[in-house]
Amino acid sequence: MKDLWRMMRKEFSTGFLIGLICMMLITILILLFYGNIMLGVVVGLSILVTLSISAVVGLIFPLVLNKLKFDPAIASGPFITTINDIIGLMIYFSIATILMNYL
Repeated sequence: MKDLWRMMRKEFSTGFLIGLICMMLITILILLFYGNIMLGVVVGLSILVTLSISAVVGLIFPLVLNKLKFDPAIASGPFITTINDIIGLMIYFSIATILMNYL
């Protein structure tokens, strides 16, 4: 269990770092192309949170499938993609709703 928390922390940190880089790039690009900082913040923040969480989901889901006696190599791909898409959309629309209502 101690190793699981360590691996989750590493995966989250990696996802967060990649998300932070993508967030800065996409925010700047949206500001340059559309001139709308609010849209850049919403999309950038959504990418940051989604990539951070998706990295952890990509670690945990194969472990769960292995415990359930399924082959994680075969079953992980479609499920992880679908779960990450659902989580990403939920995060994007939640952040957009929260930020648009307050500003």
